[in-house]
Amino acid sequence: MILKICETKVGSSAKKNGG
Repeated sequence: MILKICETKVGSSAKKNGG
């Protein structure tokens, strides 16, 4: 669960940065 949350957070950040 924690890993999933972390992945989502990172993915969201990367998406915002266009990565």
